[in-house]
Amino acid sequence: MTFMSALTGLRARKLLDIAIEIHDQRNKRISTSKLNEFIEKVVGHTPPPAIKGRWLKIKYGTQVSMAPPVFAFFLNEPQLIPDNYKKFLERKIREEFGFEGAPMRVVFRKK
Repeated sequence: MTFMSALTGLRARKLLDIAIEIHDQRNKRISTSKLNEFIEKVVGHTPPPAIKGRWLKIKYGTQVSMAPPVFAFFLNEPQLIPDNYKKFLERKIREEFGFEGAPMRVVFRKK
């Protein structure tokens, strides 16, 4: 977060630099192979929970669009994935690949 002054113009140039950086992050493309390596690492360390006696298996993921970035993960039972695991994956994607300040969507689909 950056504060600026509209009265004096303090930090106005820095605000423009931040806006350009967010624009670049918003238009970033992650290859499917890099995303799947990342998924394998994260799911191997913290797998999705079992819901109603069923294990959730994330098969693969891909970035389906940019501006804003949308990531689609394909798994066996997408309707059962809990919200906290969705937020966990979004947080891990941001930690690994950036997207600082840019809106991002993570969707789950049936394989």
